[in-house]
Amino acid sequence: MSNARTARFSRRGILAAGGALGLGAVLAACGDGEAKSGGSDSTGAAGPKTGPWSFKDDRGTTVKLDRAPTNIVAFTGVAAALHD
Repeated sequence: MSNARTARFSRRGILAAGGALGLGAVLAACGDGEAKSGGSDSTGAAGPKTGPWSFKDDRGTTVKLDRAPTNIVAFTGVAAALHD
C-alpha cells in the first residue's frame, strides 16, 4: 500500500470553496469601473455647467435654481429605467 494521501472532499469543504469562488466573482464584478470610464468624480474637459438651472414638468410647474442639482432622488423602478 502506498503512503500517498488520498484527497477527501467533504460537503462542507466543497461548499466553502464554491462560496469563496462566488464571493471572488461578485467582488470582481463590483470593481471600480467608474474610475476607468470617467465617472462622475473625474475632471474631464466637459465639466459641470455653471449658472442658473430650471426645469418645467408636465403639469407646467417650473423649478428654478442657482445651479444644477448634484443629487437626485427617485423611485427605484423609475431610476433603474433611466440609469441606462
